[in-house]
Amino acid sequence: MEDGTVSCTADVTRLLKRLMAERIEGLVVDLRGDGGGSLEEAIKLTGLFVPKGPVVQAKDWRNNITWRDCDNERPVYEGPLIVLTDKASASASEIFAAALQDYRRAVIVGEKSTFGKGTVQTILPVERYMPFFSDKSRAGSLKVTIQKFYRIAGGSTQLRGVVPDVVLPSIRDVMEIGEDSLPQALPYDTIPPRTFTYATKTPLPLQELNTRVKSRLESNPEFQYVIEDTKRIKERLDKNTVSLNEKDRQKELDENKARSEARKTERKNRTEEVAKQYKQGFERYRLTLDNVDATELVKESSFTKEQTTGMRMASSNDDDDGSDDSQFPFGVEPVKLETVNVMRDLIEVSSHQPQTANASEAKKPAQQ
Repeated sequence: MEDGTVSCTADVTRLLKRLMAERIEGLVVDLRGDGGGSLEEAIKLTGLFVPKGPVVQAKDWRNNITWRDCDNERPVYEGPLIVLTDKASASASEIFAAALQDYRRAVIVGEKSTFGKGTVQTILPVERYMPFFSDKSRAGSLKVTIQKFYRIAGGSTQLRGVVPDVVLPSIRDVMEIGEDSLPQALPYDTIPPRTFTYATKTPLPLQELNTRVKSRLESNPEFQYVIEDTKRIKERLDKNTVSLNEKDRQKELDENKARSEARKTERKNRTEEVAKQYKQGFERYRLTLDNVDATELVKESSFTKEQTTGMRMASSNDDDDGSDDSQFPFGVEPVKLETVNVMRDLIEVSSHQPQTANASEAKKPAQQ
């Protein structure tokens, strides 16, 4: 973080204030694939959405419990909020998502859980413990686990991660990904909760949101593909064998190719039908630190794929990995599109119930 001259929270604050100036109705923080980073930034970032209060707890090997608060008096953004996660969301990302979930500030949407990395490490130089006259040039260092993280509601983020309020199907649900698949992983446990004030007087409308999501997923071919693939992968993992017969292997490859081609054709037809039915589509813009102060918003179409990803891309003929969002209806990949739908539902349902809790109504939630 270059001695404090670089701050994720400061950058997000600039972007957030511009979005608020554009009168956004809702905000999605996409933490998919975010492996974490600075604890300080996770705490400060949480403070953009909740008033001053506890964010995370920690316990060391002596069973000493400490906690950290965000220091802001009031949030920067108080509108509808969704945090999007997956199995690769870990560490500081889990602290952020867990705090907003405990405060009832955000709806967490994503795969069945996050990574589950709820431990704190430090680096110990070995040379510090070697005899005075020893050759210390190649002594190296040890990474040692010294603490575990806990939510303000008392549960740990270790092993179980953060379980979303709205779960979307994913093939990674049956894969050995996450802390719970690692040997010698520390167990899940709980500590006493902190006292904090909920962000809303009433619980978020999670039951209604899940009812609507379930209805859409049942009629959404993209998520049905995921469910089919998940079942097939689970059967293959359980079988735990591979045929060495060339004809059997070729048959399997041919079946996979035919299935992929059939889906591409179906997706193309469906995308064309959607385009005919909804000619307007989505009007998309890309807000960056370079253009955040520009007079006019910059359209997404003004950015090349290389500018968007920061990487040089293969030619279109070689880049057939299915990652092109234009193949999907509205040009939006399925998880992101469904998250937009959840946000619409959240705005609609929440408009009929009170959202702001009185600061004097301090509540002590039950342990999770």
